[in-house]
Amino acid sequence: MIPIYYVTLNPEDKINFVSIVENPANGSFFEKFSEPMKEQFSLDTEKQIITGLIVSPDAPILRKKGDQEYYVAFSEDSIREIAKKIIDNPEAVDIQHNGKKVDDVHLLEIYIKDSARNINPKGFESAPDGSLFASYKVDNLKLWEGLKTGLFGFSIDGLFHLDNSELDDYKEIYEILNKFKNIK
Repeated sequence: MIPIYYVTLNPEDKINFVSIVENPANGSFFEKFSEPMKEQFSLDTEKQIITGLIVSPDAPILRKKGDQEYYVAFSEDSIREIAKKIIDNPEAVDIQHNGKKVDDVHLLEIYIKDSARNINPKGFESAPDGSLFASYKVDNLKLWEGLKTGLFGFSIDGLFHLDNSELDDYKEIYEILNKFKNIK
């Protein structure tokens, strides 16, 4: 069975970048004009604003390190801490995790989905409560052109700690999935 770990943040940890990527690990994409993709939210062509999901709680994300495979997931508490750290460094945005800050991309808003408080972004109805979303104003024309042709979502870059507790709710599901992997 592939292990699952919660990501935790210590007070000294930071988010290096919110990365704009082609294939976000969270599986959520911006809307690419008339082409619907998985879940979608917004690419406002008039105002040059991108809005999308950054991370959802308890959603396992496969990671590989050498021969080792494991899943990581974020708790709602960790997601709140990530939101605070993004607010503390609002213009730390890069492309494809290249580690180079992109100029002229500005955080406009960041929020956590909370249906009880009517914070439920259109286009992401199936995202669970506790999911983190952000909108950025893109004044960088070269990047804006790239968004029209090939960059579709957000990913976060930071140094995190992995809690060794498995996500018990998913344990049985992954045991079943691993059995299917071995069927030929």
